[in-house]
Amino acid sequence: MPSEPTADGPARPSKKPVIPGWNEEGGGDAPAPRKRPARRTNVDAGRSRNRRRPAPPPTTDAVTESPTDVPFVADDEPVSKAASTASEPTASSGGGFSERVRSAWSGLLARPMLLTGIVVAVPLLALLGDYFLRQRGNAAAVADGEQIDRPDADSVERPSKRTGLVRVYVKDGAGFAVLVNGNSVKDAAGRPLLAPCELEVDARELHRVTVAKEGFRDATKTVSASSGQAAELVFEPIPDPENQFPSLTDAPWFDLEVGQPVALEPVNTPGPEGDPFFTRDGLGLYYTSDGALSGGVLYATRSSPFEPFDEPTSIPLTNDAMSPSVLTLENPETGQIVTHLAFAAKSSVRSAVRENVLDDFTGRDVLRADPDRIHEWTTARLLEGGFALYWTEIENGEPVTYFSARERLTLPFQSKIRVEVPGGVPRLSNDALRQYAYDGKRLQRAVREKVFEWRPGKDQYGRDAMKPYHLPFSDLETVVEIEIPGLDLSDTRRQFCVSEDEQWLVFSDKGAGGDLYVVRLQVGPGWGVVPKGRSIPDKDFSPEIVAAREPEEGMRPFEGVGKPGEDPREKPLPYTEHRREFTELMAAREYAKAVEATRGRIGEPGFEGATEMLEWDLDDVERVRRFWRNAEQGARSMTPGDEFSNGSVDLEFVEFNGGLVVGKLGDKLYPLQLDAMRYGDVVALADLAIEKDDTSAQIDVATFLEYEPSGVERAVDARLKLAGRQGGDFVERIAGRYLGQAKLEFDRDNYLPGLDWIAKLRKFAPASDAAYDADEVEAGLYLKMQWENVGKRQWAGTLSGEYAAGPDREPNSYLLSPKPYSNFELSMEFKVTAENGSGGVYFRYGDPARLRPYEFNAAYKIQVANDFGVEPDPFCTGALFSEQAPKKNLAKPLNQWNTLRMKVVGQKLSVWVNEELVLESNLDNTRIASEGRIALDGITGGVTYRKVLVIELPRTF
Repeated sequence: MPSEPTADGPARPSKKPVIPGWNEEGGGDAPAPRKRPARRTNVDAGRSRNRRRPAPPPTTDAVTESPTDVPFVADDEPVSKAASTASEPTASSGGGFSERVRSAWSGLLARPMLLTGIVVAVPLLALLGDYFLRQRGNAAAVADGEQIDRPDADSVERPSKRTGLVRVYVKDGAGFAVLVNGNSVKDAAGRPLLAPCELEVDARELHRVTVAKEGFRDATKTVSASSGQAAELVFEPIPDPENQFPSLTDAPWFDLEVGQPVALEPVNTPGPEGDPFFTRDGLGLYYTSDGALSGGVLYATRSSPFEPFDEPTSIPLTNDAMSPSVLTLENPETGQIVTHLAFAAKSSVRSAVRENVLDDFTGRDVLRADPDRIHEWTTARLLEGGFALYWTEIENGEPVTYFSARERLTLPFQSKIRVEVPGGVPRLSNDALRQYAYDGKRLQRAVREKVFEWRPGKDQYGRDAMKPYHLPFSDLETVVEIEIPGLDLSDTRRQFCVSEDEQWLVFSDKGAGGDLYVVRLQVGPGWGVVPKGRSIPDKDFSPEIVAAREPEEGMRPFEGVGKPGEDPREKPLPYTEHRREFTELMAAREYAKAVEATRGRIGEPGFEGATEMLEWDLDDVERVRRFWRNAEQGARSMTPGDEFSNGSVDLEFVEFNGGLVVGKLGDKLYPLQLDAMRYGDVVALADLAIEKDDTSAQIDVATFLEYEPSGVERAVDARLKLAGRQGGDFVERIAGRYLGQAKLEFDRDNYLPGLDWIAKLRKFAPASDAAYDADEVEAGLYLKMQWENVGKRQWAGTLSGEYAAGPDREPNSYLLSPKPYSNFELSMEFKVTAENGSGGVYFRYGDPARLRPYEFNAAYKIQVANDFGVEPDPFCTGALFSEQAPKKNLAKPLNQWNTLRMKVVGQKLSVWVNEELVLESNLDNTRIASEGRIALDGITGGVTYRKVLVIELPRTF
């Protein structure tokens, strides 16, 4: 800590950030003289701060310069003129160098005495010029005189190799193969791995782990694996001696040969299909068609990467569309998931939107357009959180690719930048950090670490503004050597797409549209962390004898509860544990056990607030039993000779007797146990006994499908639509369970898990009554703590629980917590609203009667400030003030909301800014108390806090 405090705190040293490529004069190939920036003072609790800061992002459509050495084209400037202006350099021409070479030769040719020398020199200079142009071509971006070289492929950082461990056990079973996300896991020798085993997987993602063995149903669980502790999965597969349930290992493309194209049926129609686009999970495919369905963009789905796609669905409003791309965004204000579809259409890029998977796409907003309709636009790609856009125009018969960006979703895209992407038109990965090309023998990729960045510059009016700088790809590198029959690549259309894991490629056999084919590029994932594993000893599953114990009492004060390191709130809620068990029993069709478990918990200690949810569970069992009665009635209604399905095989009905549906194929009889049949086949039987407009029966079917482990979400949604109003009630009950569990968590002061339940609720049913109730419940959380206002600051706020400090300075002003904390977790949102605004969180402030929190050795502080784009230092957002800089400065621009979370346990401090861990530190200042108040800084002002939660943790941590 500084040793010479002033009246309001120690002085902060002067520091200027280094901003590469910032030329305040702008323009030209040579750097202009740098001006000294205007001196700005940012005062933080008496600390003087002189810092050159980027101007805030523009709020208008600014004309900016391209870092790729090519011109920006203003929206009101004719594209043809901008594209053909000879004096403006292009990415392919090498820019200013080639222009200067041409000017020099013009001067020489004006002198007759040099003609003889020119004849000799031309070939030599041509070779030299070609060499320098090639060298210049490697510099794909220029920022106001500063050349930015194209990155080398080997130098670009690949996806994080942060891995986690998952241990897989099969209870009372051996010989089960293990798959992760559908792919077989191999051991070090390349042999398929069998359970029990330990897997090493990507710690950043969710994974579907499946165990499979002939004679058993596949069993699948979803797991996330942190890098700190191994996750454990225990499977109890259900026997399937007749192999009635299809296995993932029997899927049509599970063993598909590498390099062998397979036609996508029923996607292909008599008309042309083209420009396919994979969704991130590889289970959805968007493409264009002029076939039997209405032309435009179509969408097809499948249940796994090894299954063919189902019948496609035509998307309204896209009858003239080309080259679609889809992007799923979470609305930061509501938490609602929104799907944006972008497509090229008649000299424009348009966008359609839907707010949930049950809705149709609506709207036809223009993202970019050529008002003169001069050129054909053939491909479009919306990406980077909705803030960036690529598209290709045909100019003079040649494809030209452009890029545009915007600072917020509510603003228009800024002026367009002409860019080069390796391989021609954009064929990008979902994060746009990979670009693909195919030369007939090799699939290649170019990579980069970032799509674009905002840098300071000038707008068309000469004002300070932030401009988007498009960042270059590396040179191409080979992904896999493969000759793909039928792929004759177009230079104007996207024509093919690659799955996120680089295992699959879908292409159209004609540039302008033909039939679609899938090709396996390699066996197993080719990008990211490839799952691997090793065998481990089996687990002891002998019954554990547990001594009887008294029912738990409510939450006790945190004066040393339980064992050291234990927090009783970390234990799952009794109802949450019940719901997990109940769902597993329903999936296993153990309905009697589900009823027994549920009835036994009504009135039991720990379930006092869950009675209504337990009754809903019992209602669900009754609905599913009604469904089975209808399925049995449907089976009885069939007559010999009728056809019915058993998986992918159609059988001839013989009789229904004793719960067995007997079918015949040729001369062989197949007795099938009704209650063990595949869900789709059972639903088909039930449909024989119910009317389509019987809403109660449709809810019964939806309830059955909801609990089936392999149930299809779209099938549930279809039944809910048929159920009308009762379908809405069904959704409300599911949403109500989310809200109920959130309330139970809040009742035991377990705020973050409770907020997670509310977030799930809003994603699942954002317009439900439960979602509106959740808004009120959440708002009440932030009013629980009564902050004490110290000083003269008049805190404002537009909402309850929001504390806004105006831009005026008020010495010795802060909000003080009513009690001290030793171990705690704090979460909040904040935004800085003034150029010189700053604030932060003081903690372990131990002597409010004698010291102010900012005085020497009075408290620690986590800083927040208006320092978007500034290099990390001990005085920026996320820093342990004056002591330790964060790993990254993730502060957003002025007036944008940020999230801050901090956890203090003993001497360990962890800080997250905008959901990313930026600081870990040891609190080793022995002069600062180990317990103290929390204070929100309001001295400098220009900062607003909201959604502030403080969660006390046990002293025994």
